[in-house]
Amino acid sequence: AALAALVVGGGAAFAAAPPAAAQTTPDTPPPRTLLVGPGRPYATLAAALAAARAFDTLSLAPGAYAERAVLNLEGLTLVGEGGGAMLTWTTDRPYEAALVAAAPNCAASNLSIRHSSPSVADNYAVHVSDPAASLTLDRVSAASATGTGLGADGRVGAVGCTFSGNSRYGAALFAKDCRLEGCTLSDNGAGGVLARSAWRLSLVRCTVANNRGPGLDLVSGSGGAAECEVRGNRGQGARAGRAWGEDEDEDEGG
Repeated sequence: AALAALVVGGGAAFAAAPPAAAQTTPDTPPPRTLLVGPGRPYATLAAALAAARAFDTLSLAPGAYAERAVLNLEGLTLVGEGGGAMLTWTTDRPYEAALVAAAPNCAASNLSIRHSSPSVADNYAVHVSDPAASLTLDRVSAASATGTGLGADGRVGAVGCTFSGNSRYGAALFAKDCRLEGCTLSDNGAGGVLARSAWRLSLVRCTVANNRGPGLDLVSGSGGAAECEVRGNRGQGARAGRAWGEDEDEDEGG
């Protein structure tokens, strides 16, 4: 049954802090939009990333891109035009996510992402790879045939995204102030959401359904879920560990 409100631990749902705006000075080059795709100034995503500066936007024409996107400059934004852009990264090398945010205030929108990699750990279609990095996702679909759709070691905010059909979890969140709103996490092999050291986690109007493990696997951290539909998951809708809901300092031994 749909849950009108699910609050886990002591917290109600809340908004994570928005990404910072570009900080410019008279000597700072203005942000640019780099057009990517056949017949455009940048035929490949790799070429656009090599030319990019902080706070640029890379705009992808509809089509399939068998490339990785590593966002390693602050404020880089990746946008798919018309809902028809797909990143596909299939590799025999471990630890290679299809989309990586390695800098603060990165963003991606209107993309489909498909991934396969032999990693035993850190096996993600989308990865916020550093605690100092942050990523905003809007209408992104991410699926890994070998791992988890979204892995966050830094802050992530996702709106209207789909993390379904993954071999492991829909999302694995290991950072503070993560927020998923209006997202679907379904039909994943290990569960819907795994949260560890995820303080002030916020889930709002999400559907967590038909996962072959707990819908919400809350190991340690704090936060809440509101107006979420959690149904049809194997075992439990929500499983909270003993450290869930503790103060951050207590969990860190401070």
